[in-house]
Amino acid sequence: QAFEACVEGADVLFHTASPFVTTDIVDPLAQLVLPAVQGTENAVKAALKSPTIKKIILTSSIAATMSSALDKNGDCFDHSDWNAKSTLDSGGLDAYRLSKTKAEKKFWELLGSSSSNPNKVSGAAILPSFIVGPPRSRRTDGESTTFMKMALGGALPYRGDTPMCDVRDVATAHLRAWETPGATGGVGNTEHTSIEFRYIISSARAVRRTSVLSWLADQYPKLSIVKGEGLTTESQVIFCPKNLAALGLDGNLRDAKQSLLEMAEAMLALRSVSPIQKQEL
Repeated sequence: QAFEACVEGADVLFHTASPFVTTDIVDPLAQLVLPAVQGTENAVKAALKSPTIKKIILTSSIAATMSSALDKNGDCFDHSDWNAKSTLDSGGLDAYRLSKTKAEKKFWELLGSSSSNPNKVSGAAILPSFIVGPPRSRRTDGESTTFMKMALGGALPYRGDTPMCDVRDVATAHLRAWETPGATGGVGNTEHTSIEFRYIISSARAVRRTSVLSWLADQYPKLSIVKGEGLTTESQVIFCPKNLAALGLDGNLRDAKQSLLEMAEAMLALRSVSPIQKQEL
């Protein structure tokens, strides 16, 4: 009932919150899966009871499409793919993937059922990868800001090569899913097959950590940026979404290098990081 007052009089719910923690996980069910699923269920059920809500836009994740880039034997993933391999026992990051998969399936289950969705509220799921880009606050407790804080602070970020996307593109996708006629659905579909209304927002390939550190070192030659070790060649194509034209985003996502450099610039301007000058060593 806590969410019912929040959605009163609204015509759309954006459900964006879910625990994203991949380290120090001792109880993945309690720390990741249950909060993700129960939070989604509670928020969506409250919205479905509202007489004014017409659409619900869920922030899911590319984690709901795969456990590993090798799941399809080298083929790329699109909005029709579901993660069927992640388990609680596979570690923090994979438990997070499981939490996002279960939460998104719960979302489509609630929309698809006539008993829980008598008002025929439609929905869409936005599936971002690792979100980067300029923050608006000094907080550095998130995974991506921690990554940049470590890099600018002279440490080697613990997160390795990973697909990335820009926070502004993710926000745009949410808004366009709400505003665009025909971009939402799922009503009456109880088999989790509302795939045309799942939108992957991500770089096609993994962004190499070595590349990120090199870009930062070139941009800030006076800072002590560590030199990463690892692959420097392009990764395989991991994501190949086929429905972004519905949101006007096909081929219009920001480049990861641009996003990362603008993120670094913003965090330095906000003084949310403590960079080490080379001469201080």
